[in-house]
Amino acid sequence: MTIDSCAIRQVCGLDKSSFAQFDCTNTLNDQLLEDVSVVVEEDGSNWQILQTLPCASLPYSCPGTCYVLLAIPEDIMSTTGTFTACLKFQVRDCDPITGEPETEDGYGDDYTVKFLYFVAAFRSNF
Repeated sequence: MTIDSCAIRQVCGLDKSSFAQFDCTNTLNDQLLEDVSVVVEEDGSNWQILQTLPCASLPYSCPGTCYVLLAIPEDIMSTTGTFTACLKFQVRDCDPITGEPETEDGYGDDYTVKFLYFVAAFRSNF
C-alpha cells in the first residue's frame, strides 16, 4: 500500500458527529487484505471516536471503503483535532496471476496512513 492508495474525505457532518470516509485500494498483487479497518487515535483534543466500520476484503486493485464516526466536541473552542490513522488488516498471500489465496490462515499487519486534521467549521443549535 502507498499513501496515495488511501484517500480520506469527510462524508457527512451531523449535528454532534462527523463521518470520515477512507477510500482504500490494495496495491499489492500477491496479497489479499481482509478485515481492513482504520484505527484513528486523537491527540487529546476532546474529539471522541464513536465507531469504526471496516471493509471485509480488499483484493488487488479493487477499491474498498472504511468509515470512522467521530463525536464533535461540545466546546466550540475544541472543534479542531489532529489524529493519527493506521490501517489494520489480515494478510493472506495470493498467487499474483490468479489472485487466489494460497493459504487459509493469514497474519495481522498494519500501515500508518497519515496525520489527519479535522475542523468543525459550522455548528447549529437549531
